[in-house]
Amino acid sequence: IIEILFQEGLLKCLFATETFSIGLNMPARTVVFTSASKFDGSEFRWITSGEYIQMSGRAGRRGKDVDGKIIKMIDTKMDPETAKSILYGEADPLDSSYHIKYNMVLNMMRVDGADPEFLIRSSFHQFQQEQRLPELEDKVSQLMYQMNRIKIDDEELIVNYHSMKSQYQIMSQSVRNTIRLPTNCIPYLTPGRLIELVEEKVKDGTVDVIEWGWGVLVNWMKLNESETYSYGDQKKDKTIAKYKLDCFVRSKLDKNKRWVPDNGPNAEMVVVSFSLMNIANLSALIIKMDHDLQNPMHRNYIRNSILTWNKTRTIVPILDPITDMGIRNEEFKKNLERSNDLKKRFMQIGMNGELEKSVNYLMYTKKAELNEQIKALRIQIKDVSQIAMKDTLRRMKRNLHRLGHCDSSGIINLKGRVAFEK
Repeated sequence: IIEILFQEGLLKCLFATETFSIGLNMPARTVVFTSASKFDGSEFRWITSGEYIQMSGRAGRRGKDVDGKIIKMIDTKMDPETAKSILYGEADPLDSSYHIKYNMVLNMMRVDGADPEFLIRSSFHQFQQEQRLPELEDKVSQLMYQMNRIKIDDEELIVNYHSMKSQYQIMSQSVRNTIRLPTNCIPYLTPGRLIELVEEKVKDGTVDVIEWGWGVLVNWMKLNESETYSYGDQKKDKTIAKYKLDCFVRSKLDKNKRWVPDNGPNAEMVVVSFSLMNIANLSALIIKMDHDLQNPMHRNYIRNSILTWNKTRTIVPILDPITDMGIRNEEFKKNLERSNDLKKRFMQIGMNGELEKSVNYLMYTKKAELNEQIKALRIQIKDVSQIAMKDTLRRMKRNLHRLGHCDSSGIINLKGRVAFEK
């Protein structure tokens, strides 16, 4: 009724939602935006250029108005770039949401000569997918050109060193995971013990390690079953996430209000909570803890001790997992030996870390990053070159055959025809 009254000119003013103003052919002389922002279901944001074009396009009635008027009311501060992007920005991209269903597959299979794959190849979805192919191939060519321009002296040596170090990181992480098990490490979590802390993130087969260095254990506690403590990505391991460690470390707050390591000379000593997943090594050293950690002299003593140990960590005695902690697992012993052997070998090749400081190693790291990007793009090219939703179609045909709707050659039978009619 409202649509009819408005089209007939009987309603002089209409307050409409965004859906009403975009979806219907209801032109008006003037369009007024009472606000330039909207709630999209999760947060308030500025309207996009495409939304503005659609809604403002209602201004001006064909055959009646020479031009249309648009009034935009700004209720909050808007910077010039945002206003420019709304008024002159590009329209929202048109992406295909085409997808196949069992009903469509049955319909195509029951018609002689009809091929579901041909229908998919002729779809706008397939067209958009193939349209990306030249762009992806150009990116691969550019990255290949950049990678081939990088010339490295003794590249074979650096490749062996990098490969050996990656193996060591993965092996040492396996060793650490065993040491971190509550049954192995909890008996040695004595307040005052020095603990080497790290954050580990595994990505594409490599381990990214953020080193916190040595900290002093203040206290630990086992959380209730209903609670879940996590630090970083460690919340995935429920068994280990039941324990929380409060450690005295040198840290600072980053822009996201998150504690991060601080190795500066004027770093502040604070108590930060960790999980067992952050333990790298347990030291045999135990500092006599003053119950009053607010005591400046005691805090300064601990700070200077940690600073010294972080600089000369080789003198810090480590609890041996086998002789001191009593871990008797045979597989763990083999992994520990393998880890120690790899560490010695890559340290010898890398000249105790001097190789990583060289220009050649930095160039190799850049070359390896380019190579990983090329591999990822080639996987995308392979996917784009194939028919869209090919695996989905093959899975649907297999399910239809398993349910008895068609035979092995793809010919629909009576059960399939009845299912289609429903």
